[in-house]
This record gives sequence, structure tokens and C-alpha cells, in this order.
Amino acid sequence: MITIDEIDRPEVADGLLGAVIEAPQEGARRRQFTLWIRGWAAAVADRVVAVEVGDGLRVILRAGVLSRRPDVVVTHPGAPDECGFNFGVQSLELPHTFELELWAVTKSGARHPLGKIRGRRESLPQNESLQLAPVLITTIGRSGSKWLTTLLGCHPDIVAFEPLVYEPRVATYWLSVFRALSTPYSYLRQIHADNLGERRWWLGDGAGDLPTPPPPGSLDWLGGGGVMRLARMCQGAIDAFYRHTAAANDKPEARYFVEKFTVHPQLLNLATELFPQAREIILVRDLRDWLSSVLSWNALHDQNGFGREEGMSDAVYLQERARMHAEALLARSRERQGAAHVVRYEDLITAPEQTLGDLLGFLGLGAGPAPARLVEDASRDHELMDPHRTVADPQASIGRWRRDLAPELAELATDALGPALRGFGYET
Repeated sequence: MITIDEIDRPEVADGLLGAVIEAPQEGARRRQFTLWIRGWAAAVADRVVAVEVGDGLRVILRAGVLSRRPDVVVTHPGAPDECGFNFGVQSLELPHTFELELWAVTKSGARHPLGKIRGRRESLPQNESLQLAPVLITTIGRSGSKWLTTLLGCHPDIVAFEPLVYEPRVATYWLSVFRALSTPYSYLRQIHADNLGERRWWLGDGAGDLPTPPPPGSLDWLGGGGVMRLARMCQGAIDAFYRHTAAANDKPEARYFVEKFTVHPQLLNLATELFPQAREIILVRDLRDWLSSVLSWNALHDQNGFGREEGMSDAVYLQERARMHAEALLARSRERQGAAHVVRYEDLITAPEQTLGDLLGFLGLGAGPAPARLVEDASRDHELMDPHRTVADPQASIGRWRRDLAPELAELATDALGPALRGFGYET
């Protein structure tokens, strides 16, 4: 399931006494989804306390250096006794062709390159028993996702679970369960539960090293076959819930279920791997109107929602939270260009039939009910929709930032959110 193509081992970096990546080896193939990395690293006048693994954009794992290596102390006088590392990386979080960078991190915070690992990993096997595929609405809150979910849920081939009453995240729930339980830190607790006093011992919290490496066959089963069985359980739980919902709503021929997703690339990529027939919709809104709606919602409900912290000013929230959300949504749109369908909130409000028609065509449902009928059916729930609005007329929510935001904040928003606004085709 994992093949190692190349290991780049540079000369020992300045500041390091020595460092070696001992495993994996070039050409190695493992029948599991965990990439095990083993070696040692020691600094000259500092102490290596962790090894970081990155993909060139972010640190995906930070592992402590805890293993005793008396053999290294003999060959490298001055090296500390505990300078070894041995940890697993969940490959399902990686692209199918990956390149990982390894860094030794010292107590002082210095980072020294250890090398690069290039390889490939297989996809999870398809589950032919699944009946429904997800429609993933990737967006940020206050962008019209409840209205879009309601519209799609009126189609006989699409199931939505009470989007105006609840905040359903069935798929997100079970995908998060899968992510947590498929890591080696979790599944190894099955064979060595050394700290049952920890509240979340089954996730690996507080766990120490295994007393001895497990037999390769057991390790392959836990990280290979065990992970595949876990995937089927989580897929089945999602599919069964929405099949039940489809039956309860008299939709026996439903093909899709629809759910809102936050901009979480790893979770979204896992969803499209576990459900190969998934379709992704990226729902966007003029981010200045989005900011206005967030500020209005928080004031109306006397709360700090959507990532805002107590005492955070509007300007700080804009710079530290709003811009982060906007950049993440734009990055997702560019990553999925050609594979996802972008829907603009403004088009959904001003031209709902055309926008919905294009969307149903993307889903392969163009021969179903006319979009006008779906809009009419969804509009019957206006009493349930009203509590989710901050303006009575949806048309008035378009361009509201010009009225709602103070001139200084409006100018700051246009500047801070400019790249994302332009990326989605909004005027700045």
C-alpha cells in the first residue's frame, strides 16, 4: 500500500553531531497505510527534542525524540542517550505521490534538515455496497449554505436532513472518527494499552513506547486490513443514516445526500477518497458582505461566533480570522479547479433558477424537476429560514457592506480580502 521511491539524505547539517534516517529504505513496500520512520539525531551544543515532518507547505506531524540509542553514544561520543526517533505517519493524509521533508528541532528552537522521503501510496479500496454519494458544500458560515442545502434537498434524488432545524454533520462526524482511529497512535493501543488512566487512552493520549516492536504481520494487519475495515464501518454508518433519511422522506431512488463542510482540506480529500462518486460545490459570497453578516449575527445573538474571540476588535478579527477563512476557501477552489462547481451567493439569490439549473447539470440531474419548482418548494419553509437571517429581504443582503461597515473597516476589508475577492470575480 506504500512504496518508497527515493530517500534524499543530505550531509549532516551544521549544528548537528550526526543524524541518520534508517527506515524506510528505498524500494521498500509495506502492506499498510502507515509510513514508519526510524532513525536518530543529535546536536552539537543543544538537544534534539523533536522531529518535524512537512509536505513543503505545512508541518503535518511533530514527533518527540525519546528512544534510547546506546549504540549511537558509542559511535558518537557526546550524543545523549535518548536521541532516537521511531514514529508513524498516516499516509491517507498525504497525496498519492508524496514528498516529505524531515527536520530535527532542538530545545532552543533551531531546525536542521534531516532529509526527504519520496513515495507513493494506494487509495482505499472502493466499497461497492454504498448506495448514496455525498454532495459536499464547501463554504464558510453566513454564506447561504442553509438555503442552498434546502433547495437541493427538495430534489427527489437528493437527501438533506432538516437543514433549517439542525446543523447536520453526519459525514464530518464519521470521517473525523476514521481520521482519529486510523492513526498508529490510536490503533496500537489495541495491543499495548499501557496507560488506561488517561481519559482518551484509546486515541493514544499519554501512551509510551511499545516494549518491543510488534511482529510485522500484526503491524500490517492493524495498519492495513484494520484500517480498511474501519473505513468500511464509517462509510457504512454515513450511508445507512442517509438511506434511512431517504426512506423516511419517500425518496427510494435517491442518489445523493447533501451536507455542509468547512474548509478542511484533509477531511474533504478523505471524503472524496472514501466516496469516489462525491461531488463538491464551493459556495462563495462577497466576503465584505459575509463579514457584515457575521458581525450582525454576533451582535444580534450577543455572542462571539465564527472564530471570533472575547475582546477581539473588528479589525483584528478581520485580519486574523476573516482573511484566513477567505484564503483557505480560495486555495480550495484553485486546488479543485475543474473538479468542483463554484456557486456565488449573489447568483443564487438574484437568478436562482439559472444557478440551480447549472448546478443540477453538474450533478447529472438535469432531467429532473424544473428548478423553478424546487425554488417554490423550498420557499414554503420561509418561517424556518427566517431565524437564520440578519436581514428580512435576501436581496438587501447583497452589497450590505456599503451600509453596514464603517468606512475605515470597509477599506480595511477590501484591502485584506482583496486577493480572495478578485479570485472569485468580485469587484474591489
